[in-house]
Amino acid sequence: MKRSLSLPTKGTDVTTRSEPTDRKLAWALSLLLGAVTLLNFLNGHSSTPTAVFFDPEIGNQMGRVLSYVGLAGGLLFLVGQMLRHRVFPPVLMFLSLFYAALLLSDLLSARNFSQTVLMTWLVVVSIALLAETSVDVTRIIRNLLLIYLLFNVASLLLIPQFALQQGYAGFLPVRLHGLANQANSLGPYAVLSIVTLIIRPLRGVLPNTLFVLLSLCLLLLTQSKTSLVLLALLSLFSLPYLTRRTPSVQRLGLFLLVTPLCMLVMGISLDRAGTVDALLNDDNVVTLTGRTAIWNTTLDAWRSSPLHGYGYSRLWNEDMRYGFELLYGWRPGYSHNQIVQTLGQAGWIGLTTLIALISSLFIRAWSVGGDLRWLLVGLLTTFYVVRGQTEVPLGLPALSDNTVLQILVFLLLVWPTKSKESSL
Repeated sequence: MKRSLSLPTKGTDVTTRSEPTDRKLAWALSLLLGAVTLLNFLNGHSSTPTAVFFDPEIGNQMGRVLSYVGLAGGLLFLVGQMLRHRVFPPVLMFLSLFYAALLLSDLLSARNFSQTVLMTWLVVVSIALLAETSVDVTRIIRNLLLIYLLFNVASLLLIPQFALQQGYAGFLPVRLHGLANQANSLGPYAVLSIVTLIIRPLRGVLPNTLFVLLSLCLLLLTQSKTSLVLLALLSLFSLPYLTRRTPSVQRLGLFLLVTPLCMLVMGISLDRAGTVDALLNDDNVVTLTGRTAIWNTTLDAWRSSPLHGYGYSRLWNEDMRYGFELLYGWRPGYSHNQIVQTLGQAGWIGLTTLIALISSLFIRAWSVGGDLRWLLVGLLTTFYVVRGQTEVPLGLPALSDNTVLQILVFLLLVWPTKSKESSL
């Protein structure tokens, strides 16, 4: 079987050979996250008067330009890899099948060829191929996330009128979305930064503790309930790994395990009306803040074409949002559930490719994880399965916080450590 990446010959300096590739991966991820952050700032937020900063049309035009640049760049890179006779790793094949199902359903249901789906596939696959030849993917992602969180702190201090939105009643008066499109997007980034610090700690207990505290503070300010659940579950999944680590990392892990529990106790104590009684009588909780209505509407659309779905470009387009608004008084942007969204967009064909992709990621994480095995399984379970109950981890388009997060999690699952293997 032809290998996708040849091993260095005897006497070759692996670090020297990999440095250019590491820089390419770091630059690619930085440019992608930077482009998404720029678009978020130009387009503003639903609770932020965009006109205070820029004309909204500037963000739209910039998004179109960056989309075409990304489409052309990804296509050229992919063609270059094929000319060099690279073999796609199995996990990337399943990922490609998932996006192919979205393209096919759009052709069959909407008679449309989606450039958005194509661009997202090209961007994800191109970066994944760069990561395959990198020495230390986790270190690159850790550094990127720490810098990104520091920029979000700067946005809180310098432009609070942009970085903050109204908070939940009975808790903090404001929510932090920072440079992300929404607070529920920033929360998972904070959780993921803690995961990278566990896998690749910084030198010294103090820097690790400070950055974990920074991530936890930002997470608390986002008031993202899903992200807090992700952190609590990941704390449990990390225990088998932490029991075999050095004492300093064990202390960091214990701190990580106890903190979500303290947050939970604090949240309960702040609710003077009684948490359990309030939850049972809160319509927002019973309907998952309106998500059940979105799921039912999406499934109704899917039933019109069970095999290949309603189509990517048709599901939650302007007409569908308008119809939903007439009934419920607000407009959702997506289905808020990965399985429901996939069924609506690509039917049984898409759901089959989704299950195949998740299964391949489980097999990959378990087979190459080593000591990290349970932590990687927890990462996959929380970010794809648990988060997929209320959000769409594999959502589009490419230039979005969600897609960048998907790429980072995907890279951590597939290339978590400095691996000596030559192929998947």
